[in-house]
Amino acid sequence: MIRLISTLLVCHLALHSFGQIEEKTYAVLKRRDFNAFKQFAGRFTNEKDKLYFFESNTRDLVEGYQESIFYIKKSYPFDSVVSASLDLRINIIANGNLIIQFYLESQEFINFPASYDTKDTSYTFSDTARLAALKARFQKNFFAPLNEKELFVDSIFYGIKCGRYKQERITVQQAQIRDWVKNRDTTNLFTWLQSTNTEKQVYAVQGFHSLTLMGVKISDKAKKLIEIILKKKGTINTCGSCTADSIKISVVVSEFTQLLVEKTFPHSP
Repeated sequence: MIRLISTLLVCHLALHSFGQIEEKTYAVLKRRDFNAFKQFAGRFTNEKDKLYFFESNTRDLVEGYQESIFYIKKSYPFDSVVSASLDLRINIIANGNLIIQFYLESQEFINFPASYDTKDTSYTFSDTARLAALKARFQKNFFAPLNEKELFVDSIFYGIKCGRYKQERITVQQAQIRDWVKNRDTTNLFTWLQSTNTEKQVYAVQGFHSLTLMGVKISDKAKKLIEIILKKKGTINTCGSCTADSIKISVVVSEFTQLLVEKTFPHSP
């Protein structure tokens, strides 16, 4: 979380100002107003103070419930070359505009540069009843339990190849999908339709799209899940060659919408 570009004598008191940002952010999160939080955090971006706010991804888990990842970054430049930065990450699940779960984590230098030790700080909140309602809806929609380990994952990118020129490689997930398609493995593809991670779900839709073009009949159960995924709102991580970006789910899956047409997505007998 902490990225140290180089070391130099640092004003310890200046670094502690990030703790004030953390406390103010926690105070706003406790209000459980999602729109108010975004408005508050959005005001942090200030080039002069080297303060930046990023919204990584916000997307549907199921209709009415969204997961989001946010970052607030404070950079401490000391000259044209040397600087240090601190990041504050916020994971949120919202039911409409009501925050039903959040996790805020931050780290702060304790005695830099004499030591690289940091103080870890975290705040968490969960609305048990509303989270239970989310899990029940997810189970009903996807015929599988919500996997909390797949929440707030920002390390999976949807695409064919990722990486810099001459170093780009097919993604692990793309390689897996191609293998399942080659073997007409609808069973494993179906488990990815049930994934809590949206990028994996979109990979699975791609796989079923390929099977459809090969003339493989898709079950009604799989079709139902695909219809839900194609209607998801929000963004996913994507990559292509040396580029990576968050793109609307509707844009990414637009080439697969033909799956909703009966003649190109036949029902199983």
